[in-house]
Amino acid sequence: MERSAMDQKRKVRIIAVIVANVILSIEIFHFLADEPERFREVYAGAVQMAHPEHRLIGSGASISLTSTSLEVMADEYSGSEMGFLYGSVSMTVPRYLSKSLPSDTKMTGMLQSFNGGHGVDHGAKTQARHELTNLVENTFATAVIELAEPLDEQQLDATFADLVHTKTDTSFLFLSGLEAGMKKPIFWRPCAVYRADVCEGTSSLELYRQWMSRLSWLDSIGFAQLGLNVNRLREAAWEGRAYGLLVSGYPQPWLLEILNMPAVRTIRIVETWTIG
Repeated sequence: MERSAMDQKRKVRIIAVIVANVILSIEIFHFLADEPERFREVYAGAVQMAHPEHRLIGSGASISLTSTSLEVMADEYSGSEMGFLYGSVSMTVPRYLSKSLPSDTKMTGMLQSFNGGHGVDHGAKTQARHELTNLVENTFATAVIELAEPLDEQQLDATFADLVHTKTDTSFLFLSGLEAGMKKPIFWRPCAVYRADVCEGTSSLELYRQWMSRLSWLDSIGFAQLGLNVNRLREAAWEGRAYGLLVSGYPQPWLLEILNMPAVRTIRIVETWTIG
């Protein structure tokens, strides 16, 4: 009887040690996989990608025993009068992602019907020309530019010359068209992730591939909960072509000149404002 009791206690101790080691291993894995700076880099990019309607202007990550969290600050395209917007995502050890992020805007519908890469559309172009021509003098705009055919970065630079600068925080790339199961095209704004001296002095596609290299297989779980498919993101990095651009603060004459280019399918105005 005593021997049986001793065996039972030994089993309990062994199980307790195994459980403690498993918990310790999970925590070590958690702290290695979700190191705050890597988490900030990866999930600031993911949040911006999932919400092109909101321009991230600040982010910071922190880690605890049970989760890693990212706090973000953003402002909104399409004339929001709400001031700064705040949001967060939090990843638990079992990879459940909770989020509190800004809602949809006028721009959301434009993204959900994005047709970049689908060829020339003379009707859409005529409508855009009418809208742009009717803007008052000294008007500036945020606009979605849809390309007729996808262009690589060299072609993009050659096509738009001095009109569009992709190495500034005023021009951002759509790196895919809309495919089955996608609500929005793949969007890339490097200044949501990297310092200004980096994002405004380096190729946007180079930075996108650098960002992609930071992803681990675990990130596919969290990204899916943000509506992002990691395999599609990898395909976009491999393909390295733009299907459109989001430009901000562009004057009406520039937009009309861009619209007249054969490479442009159409331009859709998100918001406008006047100076003077």
